[in-house]
Amino acid sequence: MPIRKPQNRFGRHMIGTFSSIKLKRSIAYESIIERDLYFALDYEQNVTTFKEQPLVIPYELNGRAHWYTPDVLIIYRDGSEVIAECKPQVFLDTENTRRQLAAGELFCRAHAKTFRVYTDVELRSGYYLKNVKLLHKFGRYEVSSESLDI
Repeated sequence: MPIRKPQNRFGRHMIGTFSSIKLKRSIAYESIIERDLYFALDYEQNVTTFKEQPLVIPYELNGRAHWYTPDVLIIYRDGSEVIAECKPQVFLDTENTRRQLAAGELFCRAHAKTFRVYTDVELRSGYYLKNVKLLHKFGRYEVSSESLDI
């Protein structure tokens, strides 16, 4: 379960739910980039599970406490864990994003996890995401062995 509910602060976020086949439940997202990552993770064979808004990372800036909530925790078959953030490519060089990503990196180093940033450009390049979205439409249908030419 998420550590906090998705928020649409200042009307900038696209909030919704993604119906995950792998997780057998709906998972909340705060941006279309997050939703696109969920599509990809749902079909990634090495991913066993993923969790939205998994934890809060505290950090300090100018003597004041701040909190950063990464978008997703990804757990792989080999037991490794990745804390991931989804950002538009054009926002990577903003001051606020740099602070959040630095806090995520520091936290992951201290807790033997990997920190990863997924961008809209990366997720939407090529045909993988388009194909996964097409498969997802039919992912809940069962196909009988008689209908397969095996």
